[in-house]
Amino acid sequence: MKSVINRVLMFLIYASVFAQLSIAQQTTENMSVPSLFEGQVRRSPRGKQVIAEKSGHGIHQEQPELVVDAIRQVVEKVKPTGSRRK
Repeated sequence: MKSVINRVLMFLIYASVFAQLSIAQQTTENMSVPSLFEGQVRRSPRGKQVIAEKSGHGIHQEQPELVVDAIRQVVEKVKPTGSRRK
């Protein structure tokens, strides 16, 4: 694993990506949806993953509220302390 970075990492993962793996792959590789991007999420103490359980590849179209919420969370995490909205 690469070194830890202090950046906000947000992963929106569509659950059907796991369904595309065959049962044999899921069993032999011991994979699950959360574990697919676990290594990337752990690269930063500010990493987070959100699983879009009701979406396919078009999360922005099928669950736009998840995308908007993820953007808001990233903005809040990178916004300087004490800054105000103008």
